[in-house]
Amino acid sequence: MVSISQHSNSFFVHCKLCIFLPGAYFFMINNDKECNQNLTNETILEKISVSLSRLDSFINKENDYERIIDAVRQQCEKLGSMVDVIDQRLLLQNEIGNLLFLSFSLCTLHNYDLETTIQLNLYKFNSRCDLMIALAKADGYVNFDDQPMAVMNTYWNKAKLQLRQDVLTSLDTSLSESLDEKSKDVLARVVDSEMRARHFGFRWTDYQQLIDKVHAECDEITEVAYDVDKRKELQDELGDLMLVAFSFCMHFNFDLNETLEKVMKNRQLRSF
Repeated sequence: MVSISQHSNSFFVHCKLCIFLPGAYFFMINNDKECNQNLTNETILEKISVSLSRLDSFINKENDYERIIDAVRQQCEKLGSMVDVIDQRLLLQNEIGNLLFLSFSLCTLHNYDLETTIQLNLYKFNSRCDLMIALAKADGYVNFDDQPMAVMNTYWNKAKLQLRQDVLTSLDTSLSESLDEKSKDVLARVVDSEMRARHFGFRWTDYQQLIDKVHAECDEITEVAYDVDKRKELQDELGDLMLVAFSFCMHFNFDLNETLEKVMKNRQLRSF
């Protein structure tokens, strides 16, 4: 059995020597305490964006990008060793929160807005999911319940190929309209998208698939991270990683807002 003490360190303790220069974390704690009153009306993603933006002057972007990618991979392995330990559910939630925070760190490190990047990928995901369902129904499927992952992937890839050009062409116009809709928090939209897919039976069947997908997204991010001509592709891959991290959280039935609030609280309470 994995001991609780083995996994008690959260994101900033686990990665403090990897991601932040000495003094950066102390700076963030003091500023977070001073700004708590100003953040009370902000969403959790806005709070995280503010915290991460304050790290900019402390980060060597090239070196820290590679370290964060390594930390994401290590975090997946840590999660894999915890999921079957029944009495560590709360600790599992904290570590999933750390995975989410790492994925957000990569996004802001490359100067992309968190909410915009997530909504870009939600638009892409929902478009593909709708077409995937339409294609499957046309072939006689009522849903994907009890179907192997290979069948789901076949229809997902068909939708992905068919929509690739159409989505890229219409994305800017459609997204600009979507971003103006403030009636629903972006995390609520993430949950809605996940639930729609699950309703048709399109879901992750076990956590190892999620771990493998996180590693695959890290590989794809690495392929385009240093190519200045592939900024859009990089943002797309970073968004994919964040959506997989969200799915990891929801796979274990953790509330997204609660999980992120916890990781923010833990970060504020810890110091070197």
